[in-house]
Amino acid sequence: MRKLLSRAIPYSRLIGSCRSLMYTCAVPDITFGTPLRSTGDVKMLLNNTVPCDKSKRLVEAISYLNKKRHNLRKTLDYNMHELKSLLERSDKDKTGYLSLIRIMELLAHFHIRLDFEKIRVALSHFQMIRDEGCATERVNYVDFFRLLSINEPLPKTGSMSNVSDSCSMETTYRLLCDDRNKKRKNDPIVINQKFKEDKTCVKDLVTPDISILRGLNSSDFSRLRPKVEIERIFRSLLPKDKFEAIWQNLMIEYRDQNEMASVIQFRTEMHNKIETA
Repeated sequence: MRKLLSRAIPYSRLIGSCRSLMYTCAVPDITFGTPLRSTGDVKMLLNNTVPCDKSKRLVEAISYLNKKRHNLRKTLDYNMHELKSLLERSDKDKTGYLSLIRIMELLAHFHIRLDFEKIRVALSHFQMIRDEGCATERVNYVDFFRLLSINEPLPKTGSMSNVSDSCSMETTYRLLCDDRNKKRKNDPIVINQKFKEDKTCVKDLVTPDISILRGLNSSDFSRLRPKVEIERIFRSLLPKDKFEAIWQNLMIEYRDQNEMASVIQFRTEMHNKIETA
């Protein structure tokens, strides 16, 4: 190394000679830190893509069936002939079909325990249940044992996952877009109302008022409201006749509000009535 340095060999040439000594083959062209493309997208964040309960039950049933196919490999091979003869004797009409409950009972004699619900979901998916949902519901026991045998492939059917209806889902994003596209009603009273910006201070955080604790702002008290809303707000404080009297006085005083009033206006008029009474 000292001899190489003393001869003032270029650095690139020096590194190349060291590489040839360290590696017996060409140095692989590896780039570190390249980000991998995510399998998700923005649509997955906006849409609720949690699978339905039916799909979950089907996935659990197929997983359970595959597990049992592996666990029962030796047991079925050892007791296959006895099981078939017992099933054939139980099939008195020689139809090749028995009820799933009866098949489960016969399997229990050989200490083979299966989850009835999960097996039934799997059989329904593979379309192996005859007269499904009827009193005469039955299963071909020969095909049933093929289903449990690890030596036989599973029946070929459609996809286990349902097609997502995301195109017609009412997501939050789409509802917000629809609200923005709605046309505003031609109500001059509602449009021309001007409110001050609701600002909070340290006092509102340390000792908040009851209105703030209830999620209300000052604009909620000054906003003009129709008679139905005002009546609903004050119905626990005033009887019907007194409410009508106060409302009539407000309509005479504020004629330009198109039969609308704010909570502050009604409350002020109500206190004036109480003081003069």
